Amino acid sequence: MRALNPSGSLGSGAFQFVVRVGDSGQIADLSARERARRIVTSGPYLITSPGALYLTGLEHVSAKPDERGLRVAAPAGRYTVTVNLIDWESEQGSQTPTGTPSPDALPDFVLLLNQATRPEPVFRQSLQTLPPPPDASP
Repeated sequence: MRALNPSGSLGSGAFQFVVRVGDSGQIADLSARERARRIVTSGPYLITSPGALYLTGLEHVSAKPDERGLRVAAPAGRYTVTVNLIDWESEQGSQTPTGTPSPDALPDFVLLLNQATRPEPVFRQSLQTLPPPPDASP
């Protein structure tokens, strides 16, 4: 699904997102392909789910989510969330001849939600979700 940018760091645009929710039996993690192309990972932040969460652009945030958001089933509880920026374009075969993502291209972002554990990590408090990539110029 293409979704508007909820990452809080890249401005306007359309991006590909994958959301994985872990549980007590298995944590949500990056695939080997995603790990190889990961540019940067956000600090963890805390979110409390009432049973479902919605991924949407900032302009669609609402107390009453609608079809503009991606509904993510997440059983009620506290989750640690990390956002991973993926360099999908660097993988051979990731683009069609017209430059659009191929059907098996990696996403732009992978969001990992895992049940919060004790002791909890220090959660991110910055409004900027992702730090600048390691090789970014000021």
